[in-house]
Amino acid sequence: MRQRLLIVSLIAGLALAAPMVFAQQFSSVEERMSSSDFKAAGLDKLSPEELAKLNDFIKHEVDTRTAQAHEVGARENDNSNIAKIGFKHYEGKRDEIVSRIPGTFTGWTGHSTFTLENGQVWRQADPDSELVGVRLVNPEVHITPGFLGTWQLHVEGYGTFTKVERVQ
Repeated sequence: MRQRLLIVSLIAGLALAAPMVFAQQFSSVEERMSSSDFKAAGLDKLSPEELAKLNDFIKHEVDTRTAQAHEVGARENDNSNIAKIGFKHYEGKRDEIVSRIPGTFTGWTGHSTFTLENGQVWRQADPDSELVGVRLVNPEVHITPGFLGTWQLHVEGYGTFTKVERVQ
């Protein structure tokens, strides 16, 4: 019973230990442990096949946890990129942004600035574009990628858009 507890503890400890250490190159249990620790854990009593199965199990756990850590890192990087989306030197994914303009929206006049509910601030980049005679409260807006790095602001219910650039 004690031997089984030691083996389970060893497996859990190795599987949970910093996966990035193992990501470079996997070392077997017998390579990682001193011979006295290997014997104290009762692992010297395992057959070569049992020891190979144990090493395969640990390697699989390490690979799985390393892949999970990479996914978390990629998600965190994506979230960081979301905060940068729309700025001139942004090089990440150019996904559509959907938000609202809080309060009363009365269109644009060529030099308008739009503060969105999500905190982003966009400025009209097309001085010749106008949308007048509009009066909406909290309209939904879609900012979509345009050509050559530009962005376009579309307001719900209107078939027109204006080019915008992110300023904050």
